[in-house]
Amino acid sequence: MSFSRHPITRRQALAAGAGLAGALALPGLAATTPASGRWVRCPDNPVLSLGPEGAFDHFNMFAPCAVKVKGRTYLYYSGGPNDKYTRYQIGLALSDDGVHFKKTGKPLFPLTDRFNFHATPAVLRRPDTRLLTENGFWHMVFDGNRGNDVLHATSPDGLTWTLDPKNPIYRRAYAPCLLKVGGEYRMYHVYGGKRPWEIHLATGPDLYSLKPHPKNPMLILDQHNWEATDRPGTSALVYPYVFQEGKTWIMYYASYWKSGWKDEPYTTAMGMATSADGITWTKNPDNPVFTPTHGSSYDGAYVSSESIIRDGDGYKMYYGARIDVLHKYFCIGLATWKGKML
Repeated sequence: MSFSRHPITRRQALAAGAGLAGALALPGLAATTPASGRWVRCPDNPVLSLGPEGAFDHFNMFAPCAVKVKGRTYLYYSGGPNDKYTRYQIGLALSDDGVHFKKTGKPLFPLTDRFNFHATPAVLRRPDTRLLTENGFWHMVFDGNRGNDVLHATSPDGLTWTLDPKNPIYRRAYAPCLLKVGGEYRMYHVYGGKRPWEIHLATGPDLYSLKPHPKNPMLILDQHNWEATDRPGTSALVYPYVFQEGKTWIMYYASYWKSGWKDEPYTTAMGMATSADGITWTKNPDNPVFTPTHGSSYDGAYVSSESIIRDGDGYKMYYGARIDVLHKYFCIGLATWKGKML
């Protein structure tokens, strides 16, 4: 075994520590209590796994969207068969402790010829990660097909949803993250197509008037020490998740990661950026801040499509995880952070 002579930064140590904590934790031990100032994987991971053969989510699972309402955690997610590009649908699992979930069983929406790939759900939130209802209704946006048409749905209770007859409400926006700031709706998303993929923002006074922000892109692929690899198709920033802590805006996002693992050439990790206004962003120089656990039985290759909620005096982060190239994604993991993030 060889050791690097170069010192590591605090954030690199935290990322590695998160992986080590997940690797060493055993079910039932007190490792569920996070140390201050780092992500700690839940020892009960994964918190949501693939369904049985024949279920809509029996082969692929990713893109969690978590929200906590009156002590109950609602975990929306994308599930699919052995097909990378069609027939994904959105499912729901419920939990009273944020760790042990029970699926409701059926997908929320039926597929159609045009909208045949339901993925990356996002509920309308306040900047502090809490659910925002309007006129008594929850709001959700998600991608309806591989062209990234954004669909909108509403619900009185988070359980039963109705699709908007005006769909789609926006086009070419993958993995939306939806907030309302004052009287403005903000939808951060991936702008795909020609690579490298970027993080963009659409804003408007209502969901039907969203337009690309004039200062796009919000983030580009420019931390070349870790973002993307030399392999084709890896030049992309994906899965933005934005929230506010105090007066500072925080964005988590994912990218393919130069892990250097010869036995796992395709890996992803998470980076973080901050902003004073949610428009002009500065990436953490010590990215990535959350990486896969080499050799893990549930997140040994990919960690991304994250959803972060404020919980008590800290945070919970639900994320999509992958162990091999067979499954697009394999399960949903959970990590916790104690105290403030900044």
